[in-house]
Amino acid sequence: MSDMRPNVAQYFGTEEASFERRSAISHVGDTKIPILLTTAEFDPTPLATPTFEMAAALTRRDGQPPKIMWLEDHNHYSCIASLGTSDTRYSGAILDFVKTLST
Repeated sequence: MSDMRPNVAQYFGTEEASFERRSAISHVGDTKIPILLTTAEFDPTPLATPTFEMAAALTRRDGQPPKIMWLEDHNHYSCIASLGTSDTRYSGAILDFVKTLST
């Protein structure tokens, strides 16, 4: 696709036939792994939209919505960079989610 951003092309490749196979949403029906979805306040629309599309697919599969966390004051990268810092909003939510899986 000529209008595909270079970073997206690096992830998905440029062969349109491989896009579906490389997209996580294509594999929702194949697993029942619990999923915590996140989107950040400053995520650009092309990054945030697939999160909600995934939530819709998981809701259809499970009959209830997945856990979705909105990361206030973060963007696509800063939430990951916050791991191991005094900002525990993201890491704390991940730990809480994992704890619910082991009970």
